[in-house]
Amino acid sequence: MARDTMPRILKERPDVRLQIVGRNPGPEVNALAELPNVEVHANVPDVGVYLEQASILAVPLDSGGGTRLKILEAFAAGLPVVSTPVGCEGIDCRHGEHLWVTERDQFAEGLLEAIETPELATEFAERGRQLAEETYDWSVIGKSACAAVAEAVR
Repeated sequence: MARDTMPRILKERPDVRLQIVGRNPGPEVNALAELPNVEVHANVPDVGVYLEQASILAVPLDSGGGTRLKILEAFAAGLPVVSTPVGCEGIDCRHGEHLWVTERDQFAEGLLEAIETPELATEFAERGRQLAEETYDWSVIGKSACAAVAEAVR
């Protein structure tokens, strides 16, 4: 994203910054900090601080497995999300309702739409937060798990 999407975004919005926050980034990721408007934050003690400062969570994944917990964290924080289809696999969310889902080659356009339509971004973020609370909150998951165990015992 830093090398292909950011230059396209910066042409229209030179004020945009990309903050890459993660654990143990390799040399390739650390080198991205030398690009214009790109920051790399490694091994941060609390990702919540960065979620609070962010305007949008970008999830430009092309491969990988498992549930995308970063999206659920962003939803819970009330943050709008732009993701590839792979990036939001495993989450019961929908494009145009909870987030923007766009193919990698159109990722810049998806991010620009999110940036340039703050009212819509706020609506998506509110629906994302509601989805996180109603479906992915630990209390909801616990009740569901207990009901499944009780049903299995019967």
